[in-house]
Amino acid sequence: NYEMLVETVLLPLVRRSLSVGITFVVTGNMPNNMPSKLFNLFGERITFKQTEADRYVDVVGRGAIEIDDIPGRGYIRYGKQPLLFHAALPVGMFDDEGRDRLAEGDEIRRLGNQMQAYIDAGHITLQSKPDPIDTLPEIVSLKEVLEQAGPAKSKRVQALLGLNSSLQPASFDLTRFGPHFTLVGPPISGKTTTLYNWVFSIAERYTPEQVGLVLIDMQRKFVEYGGERKLAELPHVLMTISEVDQVAGLIEALKVEGEALATQVTEREIFIIIDNYDDFNEEVDADRNLPRDLATLARRYGRDGMHFLIAGTLDSGVSELRRRVQASNFGVGLRTAQSVETLRVTRTPSEIRHKEFPVGRGYIVKSGQAQMIQVASPYEGMGIDMTGDFDEQAEKVAQALDKWVARLVEKYPDQRASWSEATLAVVPTNGSTAQQSEKAQRMMALLKRGMLKEIEHLKENGANGSGDLVTAKLIQLDTNQWHSETVLEELLKDMWKNDMIADGTPADMVEELAVNMDLESIILSIESTFEE
Repeated sequence: NYEMLVETVLLPLVRRSLSVGITFVVTGNMPNNMPSKLFNLFGERITFKQTEADRYVDVVGRGAIEIDDIPGRGYIRYGKQPLLFHAALPVGMFDDEGRDRLAEGDEIRRLGNQMQAYIDAGHITLQSKPDPIDTLPEIVSLKEVLEQAGPAKSKRVQALLGLNSSLQPASFDLTRFGPHFTLVGPPISGKTTTLYNWVFSIAERYTPEQVGLVLIDMQRKFVEYGGERKLAELPHVLMTISEVDQVAGLIEALKVEGEALATQVTEREIFIIIDNYDDFNEEVDADRNLPRDLATLARRYGRDGMHFLIAGTLDSGVSELRRRVQASNFGVGLRTAQSVETLRVTRTPSEIRHKEFPVGRGYIVKSGQAQMIQVASPYEGMGIDMTGDFDEQAEKVAQALDKWVARLVEKYPDQRASWSEATLAVVPTNGSTAQQSEKAQRMMALLKRGMLKEIEHLKENGANGSGDLVTAKLIQLDTNQWHSETVLEELLKDMWKNDMIADGTPADMVEELAVNMDLESIILSIESTFEE
């Protein structure tokens, strides 16, 4: 509505206009046609004849008297007092009798044509034309942004996401301003597109030796975008996560990798990118240890080069990881004021209050200060016509992403990011995680059955003669250790010993037997007791 337009658009625009060389000229019939807040911003005022003398006071101040009804006659405010004034005709083409017979619009058009003819004839040479006023475009291709920025000028990794309010590439350096990053926006605001820009821009500008990527995509729409290829094929990708069961193995790998970063065994930066963080948080929240361990990693190794990026609406509860990531006070809010305010902006920009921006338009928020950004499109400029209906566009988006993946795979034909040597001991090179080990699954299944057996024994006999319960030991472990074959093997040995002692075998004999038994023998022995 009109009142909101004045408050959110006109008032801020007029207030800032003079400082940037813009002058507003406004006409109206009466002073009260314009809201008083806006009217008071116009210091230079002219009034022609008013039907009521009191209105002169409102426009030019006290001292104005009635004037004759002559077209163009009025008052101008000079200082704080009115000065009699008469407006000149803009053109005034009079005939021999002194009459101005042409309509004003026709005179102005005729004057313009004569001026243009005079310039074309070479009688006037324009020294310079006014500079055009460029505005932030709604569509800009990532390819153009990368070309404008040029090659990376330092080893410090900088992602390029689009153009800022100065029409310059918007770069993001998490080592300098992070170490973590938050991306907030409602559905269909451009969050996933922004993450694509992050991935493609750093993969284009830095080698797999300089950058490692971990992509977490619980909805399988970011990594597996529906094309012929997947983001997992990028040479920079260390691991992709789509199931909550994989997170514990990732944490174990990141702990070791974090130590390598902290001790400078490896000199690179690792980006853990989480799309649809709200869904991810809901799934991992079932295990209280997972969010806590991730937050610990973010706190401990952020300054060493381990960066967490979370993207979502972030309208659910605040988790430990989200709290740690947002402590960096660095991110982008897309499309709505709520998104920007989620990033703890000091003052919500007036341009976004009570309105929605186009897709991909928002604000960079750095330590509470906001700067406008237009997120680039990785789909434009890839030789694909992006017009068409929704289904056609979805197919073309996948084609454009396929081209990016193919381009980057071709750029680094003999290179592939890999975990440090210490990390390889806990995570296989193919990206599968420790919890996927068949041996570990077999041992855990036996332990679960053994725990049930221990509980039944407690129900029948109480704590008397229960000894050291394997159940208690397992519960006291960090959940990450549940996927360690070494830890599970020790627990199985303890379970086997307890069973043997419960059957009447002397404890010292059990210890001697345990020394000479390998894991497979222990597993077979335990399995046989369940079959009885």
